[in-house]
Amino acid sequence: MSTLLQFGGSMRGVQRGQTTANYSNAALDVTITAVTTLTKTFVVANSGMGLSGVDAPTQAHAYLTSTTNLRIVNTKGDGSGSAPIVAWEVVEFY
Repeated sequence: MSTLLQFGGSMRGVQRGQTTANYSNAALDVTITAVTTLTKTFVVANSGMGLSGVDAPTQAHAYLTSTTNLRIVNTKGDGSGSAPIVAWEVVEFY
């Protein structure tokens, strides 16, 4: 059974950024402007090229750990290769 999340009302705001994830699978925390509530906020993240301009072996994902913290984890990070650049958005609704 799947769960459908519905966000009613208008969009409160969007925060965007680009961050280089860690080479390892250690979490990287990014401070964001406080959102009002986590239940009406979601994260969109996309990773790709590494710092050297080559494809980075990555499966990076991002999630909120609090109203002011975005956590990025490179689950394929093994300490070698190129750290992936992660573009992220935090979208909040009323």
